Amino acid sequence: MSKNISVSDLLQLKEFKGLKEFDFLPISFDIKVKDILHELGIDINKGYTIVYQRHRNAQNKIVDGYMYQGYVRADLEYRNSPFCSMEDRIIMTGSKDISLTKELSKLQGGGGSTFLSTDDEIALEAAKEVLYPDQYNEDATDAEKKILLMQNIVDSVRGSCYSESGNLKSFTEWQESEENVVTM
Repeated sequence: MSKNISVSDLLQLKEFKGLKEFDFLPISFDIKVKDILHELGIDINKGYTIVYQRHRNAQNKIVDGYMYQGYVRADLEYRNSPFCSMEDRIIMTGSKDISLTKELSKLQGGGGSTFLSTDDEIALEAAKEVLYPDQYNEDATDAEKKILLMQNIVDSVRGSCYSESGNLKSFTEWQESEENVVTM
């Protein structure tokens, strides 16, 4: 996984001016954002989803909102693009050279193993404490209820984000699932 693109950032683009975050939820809208997601680093062929979370967007603001979440592209074109961050490069090296990934993570200020944990929950908790301590001070119960409610909206509009194989749906699989929903 590891690549997130905030809908709040996409709303700043001229082609999406005047839209609301909810406009991004229908599967039919994916065709309008697929090229942008690809350019910004999500491998739409490996799979992606929309989640509701409190997060820091590209404008460095903490927002409660929807974001696209998927696998980071690992191709040379993206690696050389201005949108490829140091974190993306660290993720790319993880599948090829774990020792280099640990070293790059340490140089970036990470603990080396924090972002390499196979247990996503542990990594998420560590990232919350290390990266965004000011973001997680409010009453967790209210925030969790809001996140659950908003995520339920995503699930009711889009359906499951997982394919039959248990992986995140690719762009093609999302479009096929939309066709099946329409014909039922």
